[in-house]
Amino acid sequence: MEVSQEKMGEPELDLIEKLDEVLSASNSMQSAMQMALDLICIGMKRPSGGLILPPNSRQENIIKIWRQADPAWCKEDGSLAAQVTGLINEVMATGRAKELAGSSGNTIGVAITNHRTPIGVLLLNGGAVSAVERDHLEVIMRLLGRRIRGYQANTATIGREQLLSILRTTSSAQSSNQNFDAVKTKLTASLVNAAKAQGMILILQVGQADDKASRQVFLKKLGWQEASSIQFTSGLLKGCLEQGELTQWSKIDEQMGVNPSIDLIQGTQNHSLVGVPLLVSGEKIGVLGIVDSVLFPLDEVDQSLLTTVTGTLANAFNNELNLEKLKSTNDELVSKRIDAANSRSALRVLFESIPFSFYIINQDFRIVAVNTVRAQQAEAAIPQLVGKVCYEGLFRSQKICPGCLVSTTLETGTNSSREKRTWLKNDTPSDWEINCYPIKDGNGNTVQAILVEQEVTERRRLEAELIQSDKLVATGQLAAGVAHEINNPLAAIIANAQMLMQDIPPENQDMIEAVKLIELAGLRASHVVKNLLGLARKEEYDFKPVDLNESIQDALSLLSHEFVARPIAIRYERGLNLPPITASREHLESIWINLIMNSIEAINDESGAIEINTFYDEGNFYVLIKDTGAGIPEEQLGRIFEPFYTTKSHHRGTGLGLSVVKRIVKAHSGSIQVDSELGKGTTFTVILPEKPATLIEEEDSEG
Repeated sequence: MEVSQEKMGEPELDLIEKLDEVLSASNSMQSAMQMALDLICIGMKRPSGGLILPPNSRQENIIKIWRQADPAWCKEDGSLAAQVTGLINEVMATGRAKELAGSSGNTIGVAITNHRTPIGVLLLNGGAVSAVERDHLEVIMRLLGRRIRGYQANTATIGREQLLSILRTTSSAQSSNQNFDAVKTKLTASLVNAAKAQGMILILQVGQADDKASRQVFLKKLGWQEASSIQFTSGLLKGCLEQGELTQWSKIDEQMGVNPSIDLIQGTQNHSLVGVPLLVSGEKIGVLGIVDSVLFPLDEVDQSLLTTVTGTLANAFNNELNLEKLKSTNDELVSKRIDAANSRSALRVLFESIPFSFYIINQDFRIVAVNTVRAQQAEAAIPQLVGKVCYEGLFRSQKICPGCLVSTTLETGTNSSREKRTWLKNDTPSDWEINCYPIKDGNGNTVQAILVEQEVTERRRLEAELIQSDKLVATGQLAAGVAHEINNPLAAIIANAQMLMQDIPPENQDMIEAVKLIELAGLRASHVVKNLLGLARKEEYDFKPVDLNESIQDALSLLSHEFVARPIAIRYERGLNLPPITASREHLESIWINLIMNSIEAINDESGAIEINTFYDEGNFYVLIKDTGAGIPEEQLGRIFEPFYTTKSHHRGTGLGLSVVKRIVKAHSGSIQVDSELGKGTTFTVILPEKPATLIEEEDSEG
């Protein structure tokens, strides 16, 4: 269909606005469709109309909505006439509008679409439809299609009520004394019924090995089949687990890479497979495969709900695995120490063999046992802690700790966990994961709780470094792609500006200054490209003895033009008798230029001051650059050194300056600190040693 260039007029826009209002306000799909049809017929000045929704995975029967239906559209029994059925089938197949001549006038069929996919047909009777009207109808049908699909998503597939039912089942099962196999069967049956599937495959990894796993099949009519140990090295579900994302396959027995012994269920058609990884705090513990779901392919709503449910199931499975591991460890200990199975010494062997903080609390919150690692953290001997209230002996508090896991576990008899951050004496953070497990007596009553505290600071740091590495990889790809294309025209601009200066008479100072500005702008743009490349590749540093004060003075000279038209006062207090610093002079000047330019732009066109101080103390050089600018918000201070992150207004910064500064400072084995207060200004402190650590190491190895 050729799209008309004529724009929508006020009547068409009013119709769309009213239609959107009606669809948004209605809670019933049937009533919303009826009101929408009435508005369309009135707005398009058509005597008759109809909305037809053929059966699909979200509805079992055809839905027909009429407004003064043309008698020729239906048979006496209410079913659609053959000609109308053919019209609807062709529109659904092609997605294009089609007209049908009739005794009472032409009938046009227009596709109701959702994401360009036909989901129904609008029938209108009357005169011919113009190209402009068809365009307007196409917009209206997209609006109607999205709303209809929204109604269907809330009333079919994995609906909210089914989700809540599964979550309630999980919660009640975990807090009860039910056998876990019975709980697992109940949860799995609920999920299979919600997904309208024939069966499900559950694969859980065994131990630390990625290639060893347990596989179990659940059939809708037969329940759980016997579990088997497998070599989990290939297959569609293996790929799904490695990618960590929900994946869907149709005709799975024909898929490349399918492993029949892993991905298929004997006795089912195996038409489709939905793989969902089981993740607990980002850790992959297994994968779930839903086979032959009637709802296939799952849309975005289905996928979101399924991910939520399987996340809850993953936690349930993981808690049971952890408890089984703990019980297994305890059983092994009992078998090795049969003569002291009930003694505290046997428990001490378990505690001291694991490098985590362990301690056991009874129902009165008193410490029953504690390992050496936890006692050392409390700066006390083990005998001094045993028998004390836990929050007094371990945390030196007079009341129960906020978010106490012991209270939850003793009350519910279930596992609980949380994370916390503490601060060391040098103001560095320390991150911890805390897990609490119930200890029950022979009658199943929770009598004690065992707590495991594991420091994860290093893991968090490595995760942050991995994210930063990904950013630098992207930066390198960007730099490599644009550097060549930008440097060539910049070289031509700079060279021609320099040649032009040679031809301008000396007395024409205005033109000379203008050409110098062109040259300076080209050099600054070239410097930005160089900074980009510097983020992605190793730079060459020529370390030589340098006068620190002179490097700052040279940077100020290069920026002198920036102060000409600005009411900014510069105060430079040089440290006296500074020894030479071994550094790359070019890179040092780059530090000062970037920091001073940031101060200038922070002050903007207001009056202000920039103060620079240098001094030397105990083998380190200190450079303080302080301004009276706008300051940096506290929540942004942690990100200002990231590549491409900037606090400046739009079009006023690349976000590379401070990342370049930090890289250069790090290459000189130094550090940089920032203090800022909104409305009062910012101070950057650069600390550099006399000689970079890399040079000292080289000299030591040569010596």
